[in-house]
Amino acid sequence: MMKKLIIFLFLVTLFACDDNEINNCGTNNPLNDIAWLKELKSEFNNSKDLTKRRITQYNYKGNSVFMVEDCRDCSHRIAIVYDCDKNEICLFGGYANNNTCPDFYEQATNKKILWEN
Repeated sequence: MMKKLIIFLFLVTLFACDDNEINNCGTNNPLNDIAWLKELKSEFNNSKDLTKRRITQYNYKGNSVFMVEDCRDCSHRIAIVYDCDKNEICLFGGYANNNTCPDFYEQATNKKILWEN
């Protein structure tokens, strides 16, 4: 009986833990609970121009990260990926066609659009 219980608990733990659901920022609502994201969202919401913008959350190399695109329809758009503390992790696009994380789109999982206009 004890052996069956141990196997059952192991299976429950195994399937209950999904490595793709990493959120190490300490919040389930980053747009309201992470100060710099909250401020950025407010700036985007209050902007008078019609530029297309987006904030997307991913899991990348075991960490929650946020891609900020502040001009999605610009020909030389820049996308910056930040960690929870707003440290730059990756830079994409621009006139120099930057790509500081060539493995990002293969390694990034759990894409979740947090805000867009």
